Amino acid sequence: MISLHEARYVYEIGAELLIIGNGHYGRVGLSEEAGKYFKKHGCQVKLKATPKAIHFWNTARGKVIGLFHVTC
Repeated sequence: MISLHEARYVYEIGAELLIIGNGHYGRVGLSEEAGKYFKKHGCQVKLKATPKAIHFWNTARGKVIGLFHVTC
């Protein structure tokens, strides 16, 4: 679970999109507090299985942050 503390750490001012690769089995999530934080800052969040998130990242445009869980 990505916490509010982690959200504050990875957020870059002006980011428009956060792509989260949540592993092959979708085990990583976003805490409610972190979700609210990103929404407050106008940063859309997309959670996808890591292989799909990587492809999405490769085609994303604009100010994008990527987090990719690769251990499961």
